[in-house]
Amino acid sequence: MKSNTTEIEYRIDKSAASLIDIKAEINKLWDDLKNPKSPVYKDALESGIDVDALPDRANEVLTLEKTGAGLDPFLVSLVVVFAKSAAAAAGAAAGKDIWTRIILPRLLHKFGEGSIVEKDENPNK
Repeated sequence: MKSNTTEIEYRIDKSAASLIDIKAEINKLWDDLKNPKSPVYKDALESGIDVDALPDRANEVLTLEKTGAGLDPFLVSLVVVFAKSAAAAAGAAAGKDIWTRIILPRLLHKFGEGSIVEKDENPNK
């Protein structure tokens, strides 16, 4: 991990969602975050997130990196990286808040509760 980043590692159930599907949904949600008429925008404001201060693109604060499959062919490891540069580091905390409060719950709703699991959350899988 670089000094200007925060990372969380997840496992994705490939039978529920592909990395491409997840990235597409994140980009859609980010567009919604930038739209004041969107329920996602309103939810973010209610969560205390300053959405107007967010960059235009999700990948400026939030990056998904596939780290490869483990022993289980139906699972793939995914690292969510918040802020990749010193300039973006100030947005890392906001990025993590957006991920945990806004984006991840919606991904789980769309793809299923067990589709994306924090790696240390259930070591038996």
